[in-house]
Amino acid sequence: MGPSRILFTFILPTKDCGHCGLSGLWTKPGVFDSIQQFCSCGRIVSTDHHCTLSLPLSKLDKPQQLSSSLCIRAAHRTTHTPHTLLQQCVRQCVRRLSDCRRHGDMGRVFRFRCFSGVSQVFLRGVSVMLSLAALSLHLGASGCQGSRRCMATVISGNKTSKLVRDRLKMEVEKMKSLFSGFRPGLVVLQVGDRDDSNLYISSKLKAAAEIGIDAKHVRLPNTATQDEVLRSIMSVNDDLSVHGLIVQLPLDSVNTIDTELITNAVSPQKDVDGLSCINAGKLSRGDLNDCFIPCTPNGCMELIRQTGMSVVGKHAVVVGRSKIVGAPMHDLLLWNHATVTTCHSKTPDLPEQVGRADILVVGAGRAEMVRGEWVKEGAIVIDCGINHVPDDTKTSGKRVVGDVHYASANQRAGFITPVPGGVGPMTVAMLMENTVQSAQRFLQNQPR
Repeated sequence: MGPSRILFTFILPTKDCGHCGLSGLWTKPGVFDSIQQFCSCGRIVSTDHHCTLSLPLSKLDKPQQLSSSLCIRAAHRTTHTPHTLLQQCVRQCVRRLSDCRRHGDMGRVFRFRCFSGVSQVFLRGVSVMLSLAALSLHLGASGCQGSRRCMATVISGNKTSKLVRDRLKMEVEKMKSLFSGFRPGLVVLQVGDRDDSNLYISSKLKAAAEIGIDAKHVRLPNTATQDEVLRSIMSVNDDLSVHGLIVQLPLDSVNTIDTELITNAVSPQKDVDGLSCINAGKLSRGDLNDCFIPCTPNGCMELIRQTGMSVVGKHAVVVGRSKIVGAPMHDLLLWNHATVTTCHSKTPDLPEQVGRADILVVGAGRAEMVRGEWVKEGAIVIDCGINHVPDDTKTSGKRVVGDVHYASANQRAGFITPVPGGVGPMTVAMLMENTVQSAQRFLQNQPR
């Protein structure tokens, strides 16, 4: 027997987010139930409120009348909710639900987020068959694709990284206003002249300039010796105007250089890549507030937060165990209270392990290795891979793909990151965040 009623839940934050500056909305006392909610930047705003309106499902047959009715009823329950904002949310929601009712597919969740100035409203239209659904759709995400299966919500790294950069820009401006002439300093040390390294460095320098970080690029020739690289690192370690130091890998030198020795030579207080054994050790022990977290795993966590799903108690599977992605991702999920399984090249039952994951993070370095049919329905899929495969339709003769077969995984996952435009932009954003944090710690340790 089909559902008979439709539930609309309005969620409104009530406190400012100290990280991104967005202000919350205030609600009338006694009308809403308390819940915990996240700001758009992924940070917990604090205690928020929500209310639920229940209406007969037959109301969807007249979407315009239903939209007007919902707007009026919701407006009566708030004090500062912009009416036009509610109209926009409600109309989008009702339109989608009406379409699904016509197609006989109501087993789906709809979750909408939109902004007006510095205010935000969350509207969620939930069918009575919510318990049977595993997928969610954000405003602007793909709808029903001509069948009863909906595609996953795309978690945009481009949009999320912009939110992070905007927040960091405000934090830098605040530091400059409190300490005249102060700017966070970042140095990128490169050995050699690899084209791919030059491209990555260029994106880092561009992001730093946008935020207000004073970034410098130091390039040593490919004839540099290990001792010369170490001397350059020690010089930056002693420079008080520099708060972050990145050694661009790989080291492109004709001479033999111990990469582990080089990364560990960076001062832990300036190791904004989080690759030194000191920072890695602190992360593995759960000292998250006293270390720099590697940028790619940290960016993955921000993307997971964007889904609104709590990590606590979830079964997370990490495919890959590299020191840059897989190993720190395992630690980060573990200390955020997920139950974590790490898979690698010796894991015999990879499809079975992947199929158990509520949260799947893949950083194996193999193009489209994880197939969509392995993925648990409704899972969050974070793809850290960047691979090039032949493609005659492209001018370059190749295209970029991740470690997950996107087309098939997109049919089963609840949320998924694209490649490109997913984890990549977040890695750079988290590098900037670590640099700003390092500068803040420096200022806190200065004598008043």
